[in-house]
Amino acid sequence: MQTRLSSLDSLRGLAAATVVLHHCTELSSWMHENYDSLYQNWFQDPMGWLYLTPLRLLVAGPSAVLVFFVLSGLVLSISFVERQPTDYLPFITKRFCRIWLPFAATIMVAAELSHVLPTTVPNYTAEWFKYLLEPASLHRLLIHFGMTGSDTILNPPMWSLIHELRISLIFPLLVALTQWSWRGSLAISLLLGLAGTVAISSFQLTGFEKSFLQTTQYIFLFSMGIAIAHRLYDLRLLIVRVPTSARAVLWIIALLGVCYGPKIGNNVTNSTQAIHVAVSGFAAALLVLLCAVDVRATPFLGSSIPRFLGRISYSLYLVHWIVMVAVARLIGNGLPFSISLVIGVALSIALAVFMERFIERPTIRLGQELARRFSSQERSEAVRDV
Repeated sequence: MQTRLSSLDSLRGLAAATVVLHHCTELSSWMHENYDSLYQNWFQDPMGWLYLTPLRLLVAGPSAVLVFFVLSGLVLSISFVERQPTDYLPFITKRFCRIWLPFAATIMVAAELSHVLPTTVPNYTAEWFKYLLEPASLHRLLIHFGMTGSDTILNPPMWSLIHELRISLIFPLLVALTQWSWRGSLAISLLLGLAGTVAISSFQLTGFEKSFLQTTQYIFLFSMGIAIAHRLYDLRLLIVRVPTSARAVLWIIALLGVCYGPKIGNNVTNSTQAIHVAVSGFAAALLVLLCAVDVRATPFLGSSIPRFLGRISYSLYLVHWIVMVAVARLIGNGLPFSISLVIGVALSIALAVFMERFIERPTIRLGQELARRFSSQERSEAVRDV
């Protein structure tokens, strides 16, 4: 189990790096993915070589987030599938400390930076960059802390954390449902996502209502992760028996499916976008499965760089946007775009290393300690009731 978990940690690190590269392109006015131009001009578009080839895998940030969701479903469910069932309150306590506390720290930093950084708009930045220049008010800060989903401007990647924390609240139910019938669980979660998409599209919802229903669009990814954990041994035996050539085809399908992913993962409002999420989501689940059971992937996933990225993946995901925007505002037009990106990525990695060591680890230990106390308290109350 430890080897499998290590390989999945590495996959999470590679997915985080993909998100960083995606946001590097989104920051630029000429590197971001322009669907209209790409599918009208194809390789005549200056960025066709990146977005219309397998190189798109390097910048498929929205799809990488779907990989996160499947991974969370798989890894979290192991405690339910292979160990003793986990009490609800200790589980939620650990998830809250694991996700929200480091997130809150980055939001406080982002809010402070919004007041002190120069309001420079570099020539190379995309049109939306100017919306990042407004100093954060107390109201905006509280909305971010509350994870309502109605405002994420201080750290836009937080959208996935909002959905992850919400789905954590019903995660034990998803585990029980999947253990009863993984097909039933997947069907129900897909229908919930479809219903959420229809409601958003039909009623033109915005703010918290829209964000809340968008959470339903990602439940099926957690369900697939849980299903993989529940049948991991059988799936491993099945994959081992697959001929090498057929296994190679599965890898190609998974990687191409991830490339097919949605342009914007956090704003799915119609059936076309929902189909993109579904196709990319099933490909993400296949990729996670192959990384978990195919020993051919072990040497690469076990190498130093993927393991390092896996260790700092959450911190890197939290800080990279804030750092890159800060670098752009500080440097302005003083340096070329490429140099600014290199500086931003390097500082993001350095800060992620620091944050993983001094914020992430302590909050994990805090969550574990609080969970132990709540678990002991529940057992003591159960004994008294008897």
